[in-house]
Amino acid sequence: MSLATFAVFDIYFLGTSYTVHNDDLIEPAELTQLSELATRTEYSTRKESRDRMEYSTRKESRDRTEYSTRKESRDRMEYSTRKESRDRTEYTTRTESRDRTEYTTRTKSRDRTKASLILGSLPTVLRQRREIVAKGGEVERFGIFLSRNNTLVETHLGAEVRLNCRITRDSEYGTISWFKNDTGLLRLLTVGDDTYIADSRLSITRPVLSMNWSLQIVSVVLSDGGLYICQSTTYPPSSIYVTLAVYEAYAEITGGKEKVFKSGSRMQLTCTIRDITRPPSYIFWYHNSRMINYDEERGISVGVSQLHSRTLISQLTLHNLQVEQSGNYTCSPSSVRPDTVSVRVEARGEGQPEPVLNSGGYSEQGQKPSVVSLFIFILQKIFKF
Repeated sequence: MSLATFAVFDIYFLGTSYTVHNDDLIEPAELTQLSELATRTEYSTRKESRDRMEYSTRKESRDRTEYSTRKESRDRMEYSTRKESRDRTEYTTRTESRDRTEYTTRTKSRDRTKASLILGSLPTVLRQRREIVAKGGEVERFGIFLSRNNTLVETHLGAEVRLNCRITRDSEYGTISWFKNDTGLLRLLTVGDDTYIADSRLSITRPVLSMNWSLQIVSVVLSDGGLYICQSTTYPPSSIYVTLAVYEAYAEITGGKEKVFKSGSRMQLTCTIRDITRPPSYIFWYHNSRMINYDEERGISVGVSQLHSRTLISQLTLHNLQVEQSGNYTCSPSSVRPDTVSVRVEARGEGQPEPVLNSGGYSEQGQKPSVVSLFIFILQKIFKF
């Protein structure tokens, strides 16, 4: 019997279990070969696994390094871009601010120089005017001005007004300026086309190619009244004077503040607008809070007179009065202080009629109530019988 081994072997090859039973004859050389094959296979498997792991580790490390490098480069580039943009913006802002400050400083310096020259020449103009007046002459129009001198302009509170200063075309007028004489102190208002004071209500209105340096004042207040001077920088300097009179216009409804009417009668309220210099843009009549100018279907009509001697009249007429038309009636013109009266409309009943007073203190028939009727009316109101 040749050398052989009878046994049961469990051989693992490439992860697979092979069983050799005892009835199989395996030569020693073949067993050695199988063992070497198994060893080589295991070594190859381990090496391949180690290589794959090493490759994967190296690749992962390389990818992380590459990603980190790219991210860092991108961050540096983004930071550099932002910083450059911020620096450019900051530089531009600083440059613009410096330029604006420099321009403002130069403009104010130039305006102060002009104002100094103008103010320096004003005493000469005032002295010339006083000399002309002292000699009995009239200071109406002289020099380069086309506008009349010593004019009076009237306006009322809240209105808009313009003071004209027309210059002869093609004349050497220099710079035109406006001043206001405030209790003996001259206040510079405008230089050329620019406003010198911080009051947005005042401005120079001069259309293109116009030679009229018109001083416009909106939303006039009482303190705007006074003497205004329009002056040129010619030599010798020339000026004209404009006096602005500001009135406080107000509305006044004729008669007492409480009026009594009988239902079915006619009511006429007369509103006198005083110290008004120009017709208002509107005159609204209100019943309580409702405007009733156009309620013609309810028997209401409104009439307005012409402006005369700073006075204007508006009349509200209501036909066939009803009890529900009782309430407050207000005359409210534009830019004028309004006035309000209270009206009570009583139902017409039988028996002793009460005296009914209209806007002028007359009865509804237009006759003055007798003293007896008034006495009875007062007693009825006191004792309520």
